[in-house]
Amino acid sequence: MLCNYHASIETRLRNDFQVPDLAVSFHTGHSQESQDSWQPTVDYLCEAGFPILFTTFNENEKEMREETGGLKKRGARFWREAEGNKWMGMRPLLDPLEEVEGSVYNDNQYW
Repeated sequence: MLCNYHASIETRLRNDFQVPDLAVSFHTGHSQESQDSWQPTVDYLCEAGFPILFTTFNENEKEMREETGGLKKRGARFWREAEGNKWMGMRPLLDPLEEVEGSVYNDNQYW
């Protein structure tokens, strides 16, 4: 059974839900391939009142610019702009879908 975060919250609100100190969202693709499934969750997170952290693969990625722009349109306030993550994954991964042959990325490379 697939349960999105926003659906989980609706259930937990009835059961003494405790607001988290931070919500982290790893490589969601919420601005591209997963727009429909992520929209209610991203809308909830932007209005929730607690900090959220989104990660992406690389700084120049179209997805990061789209996600940042989409979050700003939803009213999200940024404490920091996107930047390199010094705690990124240690193993480079080949990106076969990138425009430049031989491109690599690391998990959680940017946040």
